[in-house]
Amino acid sequence: GSPQGTPNPVNALSAHVRQYLNTEIVRALKDPSILAIVLVGRPDGRGVFSAGADIKEFSGNSGGSVTTSEPGGIPTLNDLAHLMEGSSKPIIAALTGACLGGGMELALAAQYRVADKSLKYGLPEV
Repeated sequence: GSPQGTPNPVNALSAHVRQYLNTEIVRALKDPSILAIVLVGRPDGRGVFSAGADIKEFSGNSGGSVTTSEPGGIPTLNDLAHLMEGSSKPIIAALTGACLGGGMELALAAQYRVADKSLKYGLPEV
């Protein structure tokens, strides 16, 4: 889910969320006591996995680009996908609610996906 204290009811993949995910995945990969990584929308399993990109970022006012990497900058969705795909540890996406657009791309970058009956998924921009 989103960093604690950050309201984000649809888990939009904002610059802040992408930075948080990148930091936590890298931390988990370096920690020998962590054997696998599970991505969830909310710790209680309710709500949505991710409804995709934060549309506010398409105007360029977010402090980070959805699609353009900058060295040392905010990771893009592609950066996260490459990090996950190259993971030495299994990454599992636990999918509930909505998993759309960039959220679906993030789920596809995981090595494994599990879903409950509430899941609605797709790539609406295609």
